[in-house]
Amino acid sequence: MITKEKPLFEQVSGSILSQIEKREYNVGFKLPSEEQYKNKYKVSRHTVREALRKLEGEGYIYKIQGKGAFLAKKKVSYNVSNKTQFSTSVLDTSLATSSRLLGITSIYADENSELREKLEINIKQKVWALEIIRFINETPFIYSTSYLPERRFKGLNKHINGKSFSLYKLLREEYSVSNITRTSSVFEVGIPAREDISALQISKSIPLMIVKSRAKDDMETMVEYCVSRFRGDMASLKVTF
Repeated sequence: MITKEKPLFEQVSGSILSQIEKREYNVGFKLPSEEQYKNKYKVSRHTVREALRKLEGEGYIYKIQGKGAFLAKKKVSYNVSNKTQFSTSVLDTSLATSSRLLGITSIYADENSELREKLEINIKQKVWALEIIRFINETPFIYSTSYLPERRFKGLNKHINGKSFSLYKLLREEYSVSNITRTSSVFEVGIPAREDISALQISKSIPLMIVKSRAKDDMETMVEYCVSRFRGDMASLKVTF
């Protein structure tokens, strides 16, 4: 029942949360639309939107652009270790994982001094930049940008057929790179940029957990520098080295 004792959006969010806690909704359940909640509580669409934003920020629900709001699952536990394979880093083996390439471009390292340092290359070398979305049960989970030295991986763009692929499998099969191992990871928390919001299908209120990692092969040669942006409402990172 809506009263004047506290802000309307808090009352609406509290009512929805009560339904969640009573398990009236199942995990992954699509919640009623903003219009349905508007009619149910007899409040404005803005009030409903604020209520849902509050629940999203607290991790109770998540949104997918164009599809609506859903009851959040238990956070996915992801193991950040010296292993580099996405599918084996997701600790819940019952979850379906997949990856899709958004694009690959070639850039000069002198445009970004960080790339020269992380990949241990000189100023005149070029770098492949791969934008990759990784999914958990078809929901965007990680938005990654992988940087690889072009000199070592010549023609990499020609070996990528289709949008769904495994980067490390390709490196093993086409370039004979073996035993790729993550050597270091730096953790940050950030606010999503416009491209993050679009790629991960999240609102700007959802924080990102950012992991910047370097990986070498068995010859101790630098293979990759990767910046991975995890959805803060879905990911729980576990670190083991």
